[in-house]
Amino acid sequence: MERPFCESRKVFFCMKKHFIIAISFIVLTSVVWLTASFQKANISVNLLDLASSGHFPTVVVKNLAGESITLTTGTKGTLIHFWATWCSPCLAEMPELLEYSHKLPVGYKVYIIAGSDKLKDVKKFLSKFKKRSANISFLFDESGEQMKAMGTFKLPETYIYNSAGKFISKIPGANNWKVFAPDLGL
Repeated sequence: MERPFCESRKVFFCMKKHFIIAISFIVLTSVVWLTASFQKANISVNLLDLASSGHFPTVVVKNLAGESITLTTGTKGTLIHFWATWCSPCLAEMPELLEYSHKLPVGYKVYIIAGSDKLKDVKKFLSKFKKRSANISFLFDESGEQMKAMGTFKLPETYIYNSAGKFISKIPGANNWKVFAPDLGL
């Protein structure tokens, strides 16, 4: 009679060998993932330093008609918001952000930029919102290059500048615009 691969008295050693292999694989995978995450974080910080160096960034995107637009500061300040139709938190916060924009003073510009998205999906989603504030511009960064140049790698994300184009703050992630009103530098 043939004996199984792991004999009863050798079962412990066989299981130990498989356990050590599994743990080694998990540790190696974690090290690779953490290294990549830290490298990406360093890139993000370096790019953000450029975007928030105290000056309003040069951002060129397209409007929903496909025309190139260079962002400019508002006379009261500027809010730049990056989002995408495939981003659940972005979709959840959009109605509140649009409502919040109605409360902003005349001269405060709001740029809502869809990044790394399909134009038809953006238009379809935005068609749900008929009531739009006059200070909002819906824009499109199909390649996501402008978003990355600003230091945004996770969506949604918002940048706030005062009327002189000086960086005020960054809001990473979704914001509850009904409850938390950011410092707009007014």
